[in-house]
Amino acid sequence: MSAKPQADSTSRTHRRQFVFSDAAIDIPDGWRSISFGNFRLHYCPWLNVTTVMDASGQQWALLGHAFQVAGASSNDPAIAISRSASSDVPALVITWSGRWLLLSCSAVITDAASLLGVYILEDDRSVFISGSLALLSRLAPSSVRDTRILGWYGINWFPGPLSKLSGVRKLLPDQIYNPATRQVSFFDRLTAVPTGTGVRNAASEISAGIAQVFRSMGRQEDHNSIILALTGGLDSRTTFSVLQSSGVPFSTLTLEHPRISKADMTLPPRISAVYGISHRYVTSNKLLRDRLEEYDLHIHGSVVDADRELYARGSFDELDSRSWLIRSGCWEIGRKYFYRKLSGLRLEEIVDRPERLMARFNSYFRNGASADSLREWARWRLTHAIAVPWQDLFYRDQRLGCWSASIEQSLDLLDPVSIHPVNCDYFYGIMLGMDKTTDRDGASLQHEIIALCLPEVAQIPVNPPDGHYFVLKSRLLKIAAILAGESGNLVRSLRHK
Repeated sequence: MSAKPQADSTSRTHRRQFVFSDAAIDIPDGWRSISFGNFRLHYCPWLNVTTVMDASGQQWALLGHAFQVAGASSNDPAIAISRSASSDVPALVITWSGRWLLLSCSAVITDAASLLGVYILEDDRSVFISGSLALLSRLAPSSVRDTRILGWYGINWFPGPLSKLSGVRKLLPDQIYNPATRQVSFFDRLTAVPTGTGVRNAASEISAGIAQVFRSMGRQEDHNSIILALTGGLDSRTTFSVLQSSGVPFSTLTLEHPRISKADMTLPPRISAVYGISHRYVTSNKLLRDRLEEYDLHIHGSVVDADRELYARGSFDELDSRSWLIRSGCWEIGRKYFYRKLSGLRLEEIVDRPERLMARFNSYFRNGASADSLREWARWRLTHAIAVPWQDLFYRDQRLGCWSASIEQSLDLLDPVSIHPVNCDYFYGIMLGMDKTTDRDGASLQHEIIALCLPEVAQIPVNPPDGHYFVLKSRLLKIAAILAGESGNLVRSLRHK
């Protein structure tokens, strides 16, 4: 590695990023370094890093923010590590929420859905581990293997366990990587959680655990405010209910964007007003091309979504570095989100014809590299089968571990820290292990949580139908996005024939 990534006082590129390697490398100006035997951890000072020695004498680094939700004598994950033998450390993370990465010379473990994603590059002499494809591409140039154009819809991410760069792999949530031996082992992180739980008990367990996360956030001295991104939908409504019932002060925020619904504009201030919660509606500003370029450079073009445009319009600029930005992704894993879309497909079929899976997402052209990665994913799932439908694991590994992870990496550009409190193996296990008579497709669990925490909010409709104008606008934008993305991929396919 010889090329030095550029860092200056005005650029945010590579903010909160890191590189863990046994090679001597140049790092961006102002970065910090910690030795781990033959390895060194290099990281941006904006990234929260805690080092701790376990009871066996092994050094660990906890990157990002982890919060204990249940079953530990200490609410501090670092203290729990210090009291545990090295072999017992992986089991600790089952009850950690947040976005984090745990690493040592012998183990790299992601958060529940790998929202703080990890890419691995190996050569004859060294190992390079980073959450940033942009850093890996500069430090050890690799050719782009996946040239598919991403859009708003379809498989609008680069699937794991491969990546868009040749020779660079992405660690799946149920994989542990050993940097010293370069071996990947299976980590069945959903086995130690309850099964057969009824809706009421599940709602009580999950709401209590998330409330504990919010109380832990409220005690952090370096953060003085909690801001919930609130829409008219069910997911942020559920999070709002738990947050309000926890007793922790917070405010709400809604960001204007071209695809915003009428419910997203009208319901958040109404819900907030019921409890005297301060609400802000941030209008859309002029789009700045240089900020689009900064965004794309930071994530190496790994995602195209609403947050890309919001960043370019400065929608987050009023939020400071002492704020927690609470987002409500991950609830969908308990709602059979991909069941209908993926019905009739088998993992064996995906191994043979992965393009059939991509066709379910209206992705038809320039699919070769992504299809190869999906084939590898299906093989991993067949080899490491657990008592969870593969569609749920596809949601966790791909929708969350690749798509959402790329979005969360993009939000590392912001001053506040973005957190999805639902991202926890313990919560996922409860959702996926619920009584099979439960109507998961009807979101009964989330409605039960809302009714348990804030009965008044349960009376306010969730995403009521928009007027004909909003519905037509949304459909036209979706069709235009699909056509734009697929036509671009078709043109590229024809040019390279």
